[in-house]
This record gives sequence, C-alpha cells and structure tokens, in this order.
Amino acid sequence: MSKLLDGKVAIVTGASREIGAAMAELLAMHGCAVLAAHFGETDRAEALAERLRALGGRVLTHNADLSQVEANQALIARAVDAFGRVDILAANAGLTISGPFSPQPKNSGTPCSI
Repeated sequence: MSKLLDGKVAIVTGASREIGAAMAELLAMHGCAVLAAHFGETDRAEALAERLRALGGRVLTHNADLSQVEANQALIARAVDAFGRVDILAANAGLTISGPFSPQPKNSGTPCSI
C-alpha cells in the first residue's frame, strides 16, 4: 500500500528534538525520505534516525549552523546528493537567546499605573 508522501524528499531543520523530531517522524512515516538537520546534537539526531530507520524510514542526519549561508547551501546539496531532489522544507531551526526582549537603561521612562 502506498503512503501519502511516497517518493518525496523532506529537509527538517531543528530535527534533533521536540517539534522538529516530531515533524521528521511524521514525514518519514508517511513515506518521505528525510534529511534531519541539527546543530551540535549528533547523539539526539542519530537516535531519531536509527529509530525511524528501524520502522522503515529513509533518514539521514546533517549537522549544520544554519545561521551561515554556506551551511544552508551545503544542507540542500546534501539532500539532493543523497535523495535526488527536495520537495519539502520544514524550516524549524531556531536560536534561543536569554535576556530582556528590549533592554532599557535604568530610569529610562516615566512610571505609570494602569
């Protein structure tokens, strides 16, 4: 029985955890070949790939700092080299920076009550 996405190729960024891992899993289970991109979380990404391969999925991992243009180009090239094309891009990679949203100097405004 064919699956909904048989023959399609997906790249999922941020695929080593949480929503990215769930997207990679869902795409693979529906027949997509998946390139699971991560940044520095090789163990997590490989564990995901091994689990999906055991279920019949076609999954490769790719470590990349996608804040760099060249890394994005290499990611696409890897998918095309491995799977022949790219049909789906799930751009889920993110960067977390802890700190105030909009730094304000002390005493920078007039206090008010609402």
